[in-house]
This record gives sequence, structure tokens and C-alpha cells, in this order.
Amino acid sequence: MEIQDMANGDSSKVVQQLDTVLQQLEKQMKMKEGVENMLEVYQTTDHKHRKRIKELEVNLDVYSRNIIELTKMAENIRHNSGSNAAEITRKLKETKFFNVPTPFGLTSSAAVFTPPGRARRAKRARSFSSGDKRQQQRDESASEEAQNEAEVDQRSLSERLSDILFILTQRGQPDLAKINALSALIKIADNTTTGGLESSELLHSIRACSTASNRELRVNALRAVRHLILNDTSCQFTLHNFLPMHLDLVVIRAITRDPAYHSEREQALKLIRTLMDYSHGGTVYITQGILRAVVAIAEQMDDTLRNIALETLAEMAICDLPSFVQVGGLRVIVQAVIDGPRRMIDVLVSIIVYVLDDPSTRVYIRPGIDLQFILASFTDAYSKGPSAEERLRNSVRVLTLLFKTWTGTLFLCSNESRAIHSVVEALRLPYEETTKILLDMLFEIFRIPLPKDSTSYFTSHRPGNWAGTPGVDDSLELSTTYKHKQIPTLLHHHLSLILNIFTDAGIMMALVDIIKKENLSISRKATHLMGEMLQLSTRILPVGIATQIQSLPKLFVLAASFENEEIRHNATAVLSHIDNLNRIRGRLQSQVIIEKEESSRRNQEKVREVKVRLGMQIDDVHFRTMLVDSQVLNTKDHNKWNWEVITELLQGPLLNPRRLEEATRGCKFVKRLLAFYRPFRHRFSDLKASKVNHNRYDKAGCALFHVLLANAEGVRYLAENKILRQLADAFSQLDPMNASSESEQIFTRERMDSTLTSSYFRFLGVFSKHREGLNLLERFRIFSLLYAMSEFRSRDDLIMALITNFDYTLDGHPRVLLSKMMTSGYKHIRLFATTHLGEILSADGNEFNDWAIRLLITQLYDPYLEVCQKAVSVLDDACVNVANLELLVRLRPSLDHLGEISNPLLLKFLSTSSGFTYLNGLDYVSREMDEWYKERNCHYVTQLEVSLARAIMSSPEGQHSVFEERVDNKHNFETVQPCDGAVPSHFYGELTKTPQGCLMLREAGHFSLFADYIRNYSMESHDREIIRNLKAVLWAVGNIGATRNGLPFLEEEDIVKDIVAIAEHSEVLSLKGTSYYVLGLICRTQQGVELLGEFGWEGVVYPNGEVAGLCVPANLRPFLIIPPWKYAGIPAPLPRIELPISTQNRQECDVLKAIGDMSNQILASAASKDLTQLKSKNPSLFANIHMLSGAFELIGGLHYRLPVRRYILDMFDVDMNDEAYEWLDRIRNGSSSNDVSVADSEQAATTDGTEEGVMNGAPTSTKPDLPRLVRYQRKDSYNIRRSSHGYSGGSGPRLKPMIASLSNSEGGYKSDDDDQEGSELTAVKAINPVRHHGFDVAA
Repeated sequence: MEIQDMANGDSSKVVQQLDTVLQQLEKQMKMKEGVENMLEVYQTTDHKHRKRIKELEVNLDVYSRNIIELTKMAENIRHNSGSNAAEITRKLKETKFFNVPTPFGLTSSAAVFTPPGRARRAKRARSFSSGDKRQQQRDESASEEAQNEAEVDQRSLSERLSDILFILTQRGQPDLAKINALSALIKIADNTTTGGLESSELLHSIRACSTASNRELRVNALRAVRHLILNDTSCQFTLHNFLPMHLDLVVIRAITRDPAYHSEREQALKLIRTLMDYSHGGTVYITQGILRAVVAIAEQMDDTLRNIALETLAEMAICDLPSFVQVGGLRVIVQAVIDGPRRMIDVLVSIIVYVLDDPSTRVYIRPGIDLQFILASFTDAYSKGPSAEERLRNSVRVLTLLFKTWTGTLFLCSNESRAIHSVVEALRLPYEETTKILLDMLFEIFRIPLPKDSTSYFTSHRPGNWAGTPGVDDSLELSTTYKHKQIPTLLHHHLSLILNIFTDAGIMMALVDIIKKENLSISRKATHLMGEMLQLSTRILPVGIATQIQSLPKLFVLAASFENEEIRHNATAVLSHIDNLNRIRGRLQSQVIIEKEESSRRNQEKVREVKVRLGMQIDDVHFRTMLVDSQVLNTKDHNKWNWEVITELLQGPLLNPRRLEEATRGCKFVKRLLAFYRPFRHRFSDLKASKVNHNRYDKAGCALFHVLLANAEGVRYLAENKILRQLADAFSQLDPMNASSESEQIFTRERMDSTLTSSYFRFLGVFSKHREGLNLLERFRIFSLLYAMSEFRSRDDLIMALITNFDYTLDGHPRVLLSKMMTSGYKHIRLFATTHLGEILSADGNEFNDWAIRLLITQLYDPYLEVCQKAVSVLDDACVNVANLELLVRLRPSLDHLGEISNPLLLKFLSTSSGFTYLNGLDYVSREMDEWYKERNCHYVTQLEVSLARAIMSSPEGQHSVFEERVDNKHNFETVQPCDGAVPSHFYGELTKTPQGCLMLREAGHFSLFADYIRNYSMESHDREIIRNLKAVLWAVGNIGATRNGLPFLEEEDIVKDIVAIAEHSEVLSLKGTSYYVLGLICRTQQGVELLGEFGWEGVVYPNGEVAGLCVPANLRPFLIIPPWKYAGIPAPLPRIELPISTQNRQECDVLKAIGDMSNQILASAASKDLTQLKSKNPSLFANIHMLSGAFELIGGLHYRLPVRRYILDMFDVDMNDEAYEWLDRIRNGSSSNDVSVADSEQAATTDGTEEGVMNGAPTSTKPDLPRLVRYQRKDSYNIRRSSHGYSGGSGPRLKPMIASLSNSEGGYKSDDDDQEGSELTAVKAINPVRHHGFDVAA
């Protein structure tokens, strides 16, 4: 429906226009109400009418927008009414659709509409339990959408704020008006940067709304506080008044509510996270009570907000670790990694690793206690509960993640590697499920991929099946050839230590024990793991250590023992399997060597020669028999053809020119095959795209064209056949100017996706491999058609098919086509073509390729940075070949416009003398050296650690964990740097590869400064900035020492011994890991291996004399030692209970004692009954603001489960008015000079002689009694028994909150343990109103 703008007429027609608008508005409102009623009906039918519901929601949206437009018209008429203002106002007041507009720019319910879709249905589900539900639903929806749909108010900010404040503070205002006012305030806070929101009266009014009975009003009040904090001008003022105005209590109450109040609890959590995100000390506003409320949610397994609560605690551990530990956050984190949810384990383990890394934070973990809970699932594997297996899998996941971090690995090796020994011993348990899970864990830790279809692989009864070709992880394959050396990565270095640790813990003997088990699948899986680990040890461990591992004395003893025939047979099968692995891997490596040494064309020629020889050996009778058996000569129906025989003929006998001539000229064999593949025959081109059809017809077609193009007779036959002509006609159909309506197009998008039509591009790829094929395509003008097709903007599928299927070995049209598509296509086509060119170079082993390098240089000038970034990455990989690098330097591309993106490529230039000369002439080297010395070294550490973490966390199958970074920034380094564990290029490392660079480094004197820094701060363990700089210096020194020219710098300064000292004695675990990796860089040369050997570190050297760049300490134990630490957890502040002096003190103390007892699981049941009885006898106690304040202090200082916290707060029914907040101010801000002593309190109580005092939170006189401050304190006379976890009482590190029961009138107390965290409070005592046992009264 179109709505005419009738508000712009002359003054005489204003009233008439208003009547017309109001009539249309009435109609739209009725239509909207009808649609809403129909939606309610359809939504109760279990989504059986989804299509109809969707139509109704669209109509509802239309009517709602019409109402908005009509409302704006009416407002415009009112503002332009002129002399008719009085009559217009009267009409608006009389109509039921309009009230007078609210002062902040939002009209009443007619001006807002109920949003369609899920938001509206969600609001319905959270409707109130009484009243007109439909109207309440409209009100709730209106409050959420009003600020987005209403007309923007043009008045000044002060006027709008004044009107908002008037509505929020005036008594009798409807809740909907306040909700709209808060929504408008939120909109102002989001869009205002000039100030004006710093008002105490405004915060007071928001606080009053936060305790209202209307749920939606409370939600918007919390949102308003959060948006005021997010506003730059009102942030400081709001934070400064957050605690004085008791907003922390509002947050605690909101977050503790029933799950039905989801929106309110969600807004409270958002407010907490906003406080944490505030960079100027926002965590100081998060009180212990708020943190304990978040902890309670994180403990509740079925709470919908548990995940976000766990994330909040994890962030709190980073922001304020002492407070996090005080409230028991660490206990909750450790429990959550075992109980789940599984998707949160990675994040929570990262927090544990963060705490373990630094000695200043490690002291918050009880050594040998806190984290041993993770290993309990292994040692307690005999008990089978309903969740035992899930907990075991979670424990395995945690252990795997710890092993994939340097800090976690060292921590697990502490205490003489007890954790490692526990895992190894758990393999011997007679619980098969535990053994399977642990074996899978070891496969992942050692990055050994399981074979495809591993179930049948390990359960096959034929030994040859499970002893066949193993899975090979290409990322861990280190070449042992003489000519092709693959640079090892940091993954190999990390894995070498893990393997050494496990072998030292006896993993091989444990696997031998598993092999003796009767379960065939487990035995063979252990056998396969052992074989792979033995292979791994020969590649990444020194010869001496690998030899000890390879000996396997126990296995040979079992194989030679005749006491048990089955065990002897299993041991013999294991040795056979290991021998098969060695032979198979040697054969695979030899194949890889041949592929690298020989070009693909040469390999194909050799294969062709072999098949030709085999074909020549076939006599005429055998050949003709095969032709007949193929059934091609007997029938034209391709379904009856024997494609196995056809393929055998194409790959063998027909490679002989004489046999091919006989098949082409002497019979119809080739003719019928080509007729089958002709596009317009609709035989091959109409077949469905499936794996079976692809293997049968597609491969046979490629073999057919390959055979014909390899022979001059075949080329002539193709030139005479119709297939190329029809293929050209099919491509010409794509041109709109030449399209023919007589037949259906062959290369439509649907046919490309669903049929074998896409295989014609593979056939073109076969043609492009032969010079004769290129000539044929040019002869039939197919290339001209392909050039035209490359410009199609809507057929990127065809362009990508061209790019991926053409062969670019020969110089000709395919290279020109690729160049055209890399420069003139859409951005995603250019990016795809650049990526494919990189894949071509990688497949060729990055051999010298002049044309590809020149094409990639062209891509460096692409207008989109993503394409440039990809070109830089491909060139960086290609420049591993020195010839490619020399060509690139010779062409001298301009890279200034790329900024940081070009740094990896420019660093490659420094590794050659010509590149150094070129860059030095541009003053690049000196400028870059200054930048690296000042700040780029530190940036390098961050980039490397992120890349290494992603590489280590990735699984051997290539899957990445949640730590994989989602790159959104075009300039992010991660888009260039692969996460394969390789060491990125370092400026100083590349600089020292040339004599000129070494001379420049010596003149600058940077290395001497690096060496001095390492000597001065090698044992630093507290200053994070120094540690970060030390890591940067270590990586710089390591990259310098990784080159032959750079190693003399280390020898001159004698700095290697200091790096070894850091690796062996540093208290910062990540710093030990950095030093370990740096030592691996140093041993990348033979001289470096010899140098490290002097300090007790063994390098890995292959039998051919090549160094692997890996090293391990000869003696593991000193290296793995972590200095012992003493737990330094700070007890939480003791709760302060502040009570007024009254004769009801005894009853109040009974209530507080019952609340305190509820923190003890043993006493909780009896305490809840006592609390219920106390409320039934004296309900006024639970309407007392002082008692509510005491309850907040207790739940903020003690540990309570979420249901208990909710039960306690729900017991109170206090009217949180201004008077109540004034009393809270007096309680919180009470001065010690105004407090009275205990004797004065007793005298006052005796003199009064009445029970009148402070009741229901209201004073009874103009000068009420001042509160006295009562503090819980720990007594040395407590009798605390040892708990089941081994924690002693008194001053022990693991005291738990306890509730002491009153045993006599003299204050003798006795307490029991429970399973709660922390030592912040040990007792809550009954208070005698006369003697005040167990309490200290604050002075």
C-alpha cells in the first residue's frame, strides 16, 4: 500500500488531512491486530504452518511500518498546524490511537510496533504471568524497538534529558513510559559525545527502576547503566558512583534470579563484562560478591548462562588473578575442564597455562594438589559411572592440550614426571575403553594420523591387511636424501622433547604389555603406534637416544619365549609389522625422491615406454580378442561396453602406433569412442556427475585423447573427427550474439554441476599438455572462444574450470589465458588464479620458472591487497629456490606500495649479495635495522608465538582448534605466515647470510647489545616487559646463529652458555621454551651442533652428515625441573555484618546464623528449615533492610551454590526505596567515631526496655540508632578435622568455609569440613545479644 504525504497542504486543509490520516491509521491498527491474533493461533500448532506464519510476519511488518509513517504524518501536521493548533490537539487527545507525545521524541503505543519473527515470539515466551498478556507483549516489544523506529527528536540534549528524568522520577508514571524513557536514554548515550549525562539524580532514578516489579523495566535499567559506562563522557562519573549507589547489589540480585528471568540475568552479565573491559581499572568495581555470583553460575551445570560465566571468569583470571583465586575461580575452572562443556575446554586450559607460566602467578596453584584432579580420571578408571567415560575423554583432551603447550609440558614433567608416569601406567589397566582413549590421545600428541578406515585396518584377521601401508604425516616427513633437505620446523623440535619424555617414562614397555592383550584391535593399534614412534625417533632424536629406543629388549624376549604361544605369536607379528613399516616407508621416500629429481614429463615418458613395450608383446590375435571383448565393435550402447578392457587397451597396446592405426583405420573402435564423447550426441555429456562415472568414463576419455595426441596418426584422426568442431560449437553457444535456440546449451551452470559436462575441461587440459593438441585447439578457434569466455562476469565456474584444468608447461595460449584472467577478471577470480599458480609452483618443487615469477610480479600491483598478499606469499615460497630469488631481484619489482605485506619478500632479498646491494642502495637495510632493533623484534615474537600455537594445536588430519585465528584484517600478518610451525624470516637472520650483511651488523654493534641484555636479564622472572624483550633478543640471536656466517658472532661473545642456562634454570616456563627453540636454531649447522655438544646438548645428525636443526638435552631431568614454590593464595576479606542496636538482636543473629549455615552442605538442610521457621514466626525480619544487607554480605563473603543463593534472596521482601538506600549508605559508610561500644549497646538496650527500634528498614525517630560493625574472624581454637583431600586445618593452605555450631554459652565452637573452596572464612557463629560471643565489635 502506498501512503500519500498529505501533511504538506495549505492551512485550510490541515484538519481535513488529519482526519484522513487518523482514518487510515485506525484501519492499519485493526489490520495489525488481526494479523497478531492469527499469528498467535498458528504459533501454537507446533510449526505446522511455517509458510503461513512467514507470510503473516511479512504482513505484520508492512502494517507496522505503515503505522509509523502515518504517525509521522500526524506529528508533522501537529507541528505545522498554525492557527488550528488547539483543534488539532483536541482531536489527537480524543482519538484512542494517540496520547500527547512523550517529551523525549517517542509517541505512545501507536507509534511503535511489535517486531516480527523470532524476536516477537521470544518476547511472548517471556510474558508476565498476570494481566492482559497481549498488551504486555506489545509493551515489551515496544520497549526494545522504539528507539530504532521513532522519529528523531530535534530538541536540545538538556531538554530531552530533563523530560526523561521527569518521567523516571515522577510517581504514578506507567511502566511503559519509563521503559521508553530508558530506551531513549540509551539511544542518547550511544550517540552523544559532548557530555551532559553526568547526573546523580539520573543514576538514582535508574537505580529505582532496577528494583521495580516490572521485569522489562529492570532489564532496561541495567542496559542504561551499561551504556552510560560505554559512553566516553559519562563513563568516569558512572563508575565513580557504581559502588556508592549500591549498584553492585542490584547486579548480584539480578544475576541470581530464576532462569525464567533470562533477559535480566543476561543484561547483568553484560554489565559485568563491560566493567571488565573498561581499560582504566574497571575490575576494581567488580566486588567479591559479584564474582561469587558469577562463580555460582559457572558451577551450575544446567544453567543457560554457564558458558558465558566461565568465559567471564577466564577473562577475570587475566585481569585480576588474586581476586579470581580468592572467590574460588580456579577450582571452578579446573572442575569445568573435566565436567565440560567440551567446546570450552580449549579456552579454560589456556587460562591454566597462563597461570602456570609465570612464577608470580604460579604461586596461586597448590603444587601437587589443584591440577592433579585432572589425572584422577585415569587413576580411577576402575569405577564406571554414567559420566565416567565423558570425564575420561575430557581429561584426555585437557592432557593433550597441555602437551601441545610448552608450559603445560614442563608442568606435567614436574615432580619427577609423576603425571607422565601416571598416564603410562594407566595404559596397563584392564579397562579396554581407557586403553583405547589413551592410545588415541598418544596418536594425536605424536601427530600420527590413523589409517583410513582404521576400524577394519586394526581388526582384519589377515596380517597383510593391517601391516600394510601406514598413514604418513607429510608435515613430519624429514627427508634423509643427499640433495633435497627440508628445513625442520618448530613442530619437530617440540615433538622431539615429547617423544624423549615419554620414552624415558617407559612408554615402549607399556605398549609391549598392551600387545600381549587378547583384544586384537587394541593390540594392533598399539603395534602401529609403536612402529610409528620408532620411525619418528630415527628422524627427530639423536642417534644415541634413538638406538636405545630401537633396542626393545622386552619385545625380543617375548618373541623368543616358548612359554606362551599366543604371546610369542603377537610379539613376532609386532616385529614383522615394524619391519614392514620400515620397508614401506623407505619405498615411499624413494618414490618421493624420484618425483623431486625427475620432471613429470620424464616420468610419463618412462611409463609410456614400459606400456608400449608391453603392448608390442601382444600378438595380433590377443589384440583383436581384446577389441572384441570391449564390446565397442558389437554395439553402440556404452552401457554394454567393457570399460575395464577399454582402459587396458588405451593404457597399453594402443600406445603402439601400429596398433593405434589398426584401431582407427581398420575398425570402428576409436570412431565409436569419439562419437560417445561428442557433446551434441548427449551421451557422455548427459551422464550424471558421480564418482563411479568419473572413474569409468572421465579417466577413459583422458586416456583416449592422450593416446591420440601422442601419435601423428592419432592427431590426423582427431583433426578429421567432429568432436573438436562440436566442442567449439558448444563453446560458441555461450556467446549471447551467437546463441542458437535450436538446441539446448551444453555448458549451462546446472549441467556443469550435475553432469559430466565439466569433464570437457579436463580433456582440454590433456590437449594443453601436447604441442600438437595446442595446434588443434588453435586450428578450430577454440582458444578464441575461450578468450571471449574469460570475460564473462556471470560464469565464474567456467573460468575456474579453465584455470584448474589447463597445463602450463608449454609456452602458448594457456599461459596467456591465465595471465588475462589474473589481471582482468573479478577480484575473486584474480585471487583464485594467483593461488592456483602457487599450487603449480609448489607441485613442481618450486623449481625455476621464469614465466610464473613474472606473472606473480604483475599481481603485486593488483588494486586489491588480498591479491597482492597472496602473490607475496607465493613468491616467498618460490624464492626457496635461489634461481627464482635471483630472477626476482634482477627484475626489481617495486614493493613500497604494499607496506608491511612486502616485508617477508624483502627479507628474502637480503639473503643474496645482489639483493643486499639493491636494497642497501635504496637505504632500506639501515632503516629496517633501526626499526627491528627498536620494535619489530618484539612484534616478531608475538607473530611467531601465535603462528606456533596454531600449528601445534592443529590436529594431524589438518583440523584446527578454536585457537585458529579468524583473520578479518587485510594487513594481518597471519594471512601471509602459514601456521605450519616454520620459523618466519628474521631480519638479522637474513642479514647474516651475506658477508656484506655481517659487516653491517658488526659495525652497528647490535649483537653486542643483545649479548649484554641476555647476560643481565637471563634469570628475570617478574617483569613481563623485560621477559618479552628477552624473548625478542633470544630469537634475534638464534636466527643469527642459524647461519654459517652468523655463528662466529655467538662464539665471540660466548653467549651460548647463557642461553643454555636460561633453558635449564629459568623460572618462566615459556622463556625456557623460547631458549629451547633458539638452541634448535643454533644447531642448524654442523659447527652449531659441535658447539652445543660442549654444553651437554645433543643435535640430530642424519647418517649422510646433514643436520636436522633439532637438539635435546643429554640429561633430561635437570632440564625438566621446575623450582618448587609455596602457595601464596590470599584469604578473601572477612564478611562485615552491620546491625543496628535493638532488642531484636538475638532473632536477627539467628537469621544470619541460619544463612551462614547454608554455605555448609552438611548443615544446609537444617538451616533452611530454621530459616523458614524464623520467617513464619517473624516475617518483619525479612522485610528489614539491615537483614538484607547482612544477607548480601554473607553471600558475598561465603561460597553458596546458585540455588541456595537464590533461595536466600527470595526469602527477603524489602521495599528498595530511597529510604532503604539511605540506610544502606549509613551502613556502608558508617564512621568509627560514631559507633558505640558493646557496653553502650547493652546499656542502650537495657535502658530502652522495649522492643521498638529499627523495624522493616525504617527509623522510628528523627535520630535513629547508629549501626555497630560486627566482623567475623577466625579463631585459633577451632577444631578442624583433616578433609578427604588431605588438607589440614589451622593455618593450612586449603581451609574450607565452615559453619560452626554453638555448643556452649562461653563461645566454645566446633566446625566440620565441607567441599567448598577457599580459606576466606571458617565460621559463622550465633550471636548472643548480651555477651556477643565469637565477634569483634569494630571500634
